[in-house]
Amino acid sequence: MVKNKSKFSAKDVMFEVYGIVLLTISFITLARYGAIGRNLTYLSRFIIGTFDFLIPFFGIFLAIYIMLKKEWPKKWSYRMTGFTLILLAIFVFNQQLTFQDTKNLTSYYILERTWELLLKEMYLPLPTDVGSGMLGAILYAVLYFMFDNIGTRIVLLAAILSGFLLLTGFTYSSFFEKLKSSFLAKKDFLQRKFSSLSASLGKETVFTEESQETDMLEKPLIHYFTEKNFPFENT
Repeated sequence: MVKNKSKFSAKDVMFEVYGIVLLTISFITLARYGAIGRNLTYLSRFIIGTFDFLIPFFGIFLAIYIMLKKEWPKKWSYRMTGFTLILLAIFVFNQQLTFQDTKNLTSYYILERTWELLLKEMYLPLPTDVGSGMLGAILYAVLYFMFDNIGTRIVLLAAILSGFLLLTGFTYSSFFEKLKSSFLAKKDFLQRKFSSLSASLGKETVFTEESQETDMLEKPLIHYFTEKNFPFENT
């Protein structure tokens, strides 16, 4: 029992050590401290371009996870698939914006120009627009070769919609059903309100006519004659 307990404790300690090391590397990369930090940042930009900050953030999340769970992530869920689809669609769309003013665009030029921008940035003091790195360039080049620009945007829209479904578990059919039910409920409510308003207006009209008739009947006859100007009163 003591031997098993010591092995379990050693495993926990090792996972915490992994987490601390991963946290340290992630923070150094995020802050670009020293040659290691700058090179890791450049490596991140080489992979995903202007979204390089996502890699150290992912490292921080992974470090916290293994320190708390004492294990590496094992399961791949449909929510993670949805998140990945949305993220990749954003990468490709950003890469497409980088080349939106380029004429006579080809898939080879997308890869070649992105590679040149990344190599040139190594010697610049400030970061430049490199799109979504080589990952975005490869995905965009493949999609552009298969579907052209407009077709690529349609594919990206489909990927985002599908990713949203997988990420949230929400279906568009249920959304339209709820929208239809809400519309019918409001329609019935307005019809009832209109019917009740029409009925109340009809009752007020009848009541006004009846009150006028009652006033005419109850008016004194002497008062009626005093209001008339007969001819003999002026002679």
